Amino acid sequence: MTACPGAVRSASPEPGSPVRMVEPLARGDVATVLEVFDRLGPRSRAQRFLTAKPRLTGADLRALTDVDGQRHVALVARDHARRAIGVARFVRDAAVPATAEAAVAVVDAWQGHGVGTLLARALTERARELGVTRISLMMAHDNEAAVRLMHGIGGVVTGVGWDEGTAEFEVSFEPRPWPARRRTLAALRGARP
Repeated sequence: MTACPGAVRSASPEPGSPVRMVEPLARGDVATVLEVFDRLGPRSRAQRFLTAKPRLTGADLRALTDVDGQRHVALVARDHARRAIGVARFVRDAAVPATAEAAVAVVDAWQGHGVGTLLARALTERARELGVTRISLMMAHDNEAAVRLMHGIGGVVTGVGWDEGTAEFEVSFEPRPWPARRRTLAALRGARP
């Protein structure tokens, strides 16, 4: 894993993993978003966007690449050839910044190989660092992989809503205020007589 701002050290790929690194998506990086989207089949697209999605519109691309590392965080998994093979993101609620809505997409060829788990854990770690204590997830009601992924990130999972096409869950956990500790230690070091 590279040392990028917002990257999470604990999300290092396991030996033999298809993932070479997880890094933050750069603001406006349409090419990476399209690289992942183009390698999602129709079912994967429908599960990610909860509707048939043959292409991304300009508005979709602007929304998906409007990342800032604080309010809207997106992490990209790259394979050993540096191709984007998955994206995980959360967007914080402006009114309640300790809550966020999250989503994960992994290209079809790498589903079931631990890419989603690695991304979800890295995203959760980043959320905790930023003080997010609750993540909501809206998913297709038959998306069993997303349910397994949600239960694998740690925290308390609660069902919020269900209809004939979707299910909504919340995962609650305690934040990990590491950035605040680092700032405090840096301030102490700088305050030496």
